[in-house]
Amino acid sequence: MSINIKIEKFEGPMDLLYRLVEKNKLDIKDIPIAEVTEQYMDYVSSTTVLDMDNVSEFMLMAATLIAIKSKMLLPKSNDNDNSEDPREELVQKLLEYKKYKEASEGFISREEYSKILYKERNDIEKYSTIKRVSAEDVLIDITLKDITEAFARILKVNNIKIDNIRAEFKSVKKDLHTVEQKIDFILQRLGQEKKIEFEELFKYETEKVEKVVTFLALLELIKMRKINIRQDKMFGKIIICEALQSSVEAFHE
Repeated sequence: MSINIKIEKFEGPMDLLYRLVEKNKLDIKDIPIAEVTEQYMDYVSSTTVLDMDNVSEFMLMAATLIAIKSKMLLPKSNDNDNSEDPREELVQKLLEYKKYKEASEGFISREEYSKILYKERNDIEKYSTIKRVSAEDVLIDITLKDITEAFARILKVNNIKIDNIRAEFKSVKKDLHTVEQKIDFILQRLGQEKKIEFEELFKYETEKVEKVVTFLALLELIKMRKINIRQDKMFGKIIICEALQSSVEAFHE
């Protein structure tokens, strides 16, 4: 099944998913997760309307979609036919979002939206109090859109090959990576190497979810002004380096 929809600006990642479902007349309870994930990532990589905080929210949802897609690729065992659908939690959130959307005729406060999408605390909420800063201060001759597009290309490299290999396994190792761990990892590498090529940062990460977590960590480091990202020439390599000065308190208090 192919999903074709021209998408513009949305209130958040759940709003984007809801519109994808509605515009394509999809059954919320039986979402074609692979196609929706691909369309979702196409939007995130091509949009010009996301700011630093929005990108984090959209990429967190991307990690959720990718994790669900990975679980659905696993073969079902005969003795586990009644296992829970990996999409169930997302479906419930979409149904609840639809209820709020219809009740408020599309006018949902950011507080209500946050409660719908994030019912439980997660890694991202740990960083929600970080002072918002302009990406212009830490991005040199490159834009946030350029970085997001570069990351989207990384996710698509060998996509089919990796998914086919994963489908042959009966289980997937639980993802133990957190944004906090990745922040520490990136800062440690920068302490040793001084600078890292953007693509090199994801070189040894085979799982898409881990790549997304690393990207989220990168966004948080940008917010904290702990790193600078530059591109010396058009289509040149994207370089990450430690910021000489930081105006934000250290991540670990």
